[in-house]
Amino acid sequence: MIYGYVQQLTIRNLYYVREQTVSALGMIFRSMKSFDIKAWLEDSAPTLLPSFTSCDPGRDYYLTHESQDASVVDNYTAILNMCLSAYEGSSVQHDDEMRNYHNFMSRSTFRPDNIRNEDYKSEMYGEWNVEDFILTGGIMHTICSLEEFERGLIRILCLYGSQPKVEDPSRKILHPNLKDFRRNSPEWEEAENSKRIYSISGRHAMLASYSINAEPDTEWNNRLWSIRTDRNTIARPVNTLRYPFQFFLQIHYDAYRAVQHLANEALTIQRISL
Repeated sequence: MIYGYVQQLTIRNLYYVREQTVSALGMIFRSMKSFDIKAWLEDSAPTLLPSFTSCDPGRDYYLTHESQDASVVDNYTAILNMCLSAYEGSSVQHDDEMRNYHNFMSRSTFRPDNIRNEDYKSEMYGEWNVEDFILTGGIMHTICSLEEFERGLIRILCLYGSQPKVEDPSRKILHPNLKDFRRNSPEWEEAENSKRIYSISGRHAMLASYSINAEPDTEWNNRLWSIRTDRNTIARPVNTLRYPFQFFLQIHYDAYRAVQHLANEALTIQRISL
């Protein structure tokens, strides 16, 4: 198998994503009050169980713990890596692509004939460390949570809202429940088919049609727009963006402010309590 330099970089990105996921899982397992890695594998990755049995970590590794004992070390990450190595090693016997993968990951991407390409490596590598990996993932999921709320609000407005708004403070307040976030209506199906709900501008335009302002002129909304702009760069390792923990917290709080703002708008304008 001949690997060009660009293909090498892309495959290495996949490798780093796997490595950082395993590292993050290992740290999470260690922080739990109790944990049994074999039980976790049985539930979450049964394919790796034969590898777990064959690699036999031995007494130097903690396979389970019942309390957050300071003597427990970060061996869950090492055990996962051993399982993966054993699984990939056994897969090469019957899967040519896995054989190529295993061989490729065992050698460096650097080749003397590609020295001129090294200048571009930093621009293309998604070589995140564990901290960056966790923080960017947290930011992405924070934005996804906010956008799921926007979609749910639109679905409820399609059921109970009015266009244009009806100015009537004495109107009874509606209290939708969680099942309304999944209920269909002709208006919702039309919006879904038109793909409007899948873009920020589309969702915000729909909210505006119900007289709900999803784009207030505030610092927190400007920050949310900025990170939404960065999202494609985060998702695709064209450049490695790094954010400090403080920035993640700021986006977390900003998303909360956005949810509160939209909920207050729905209550004040449409008399819908979310």
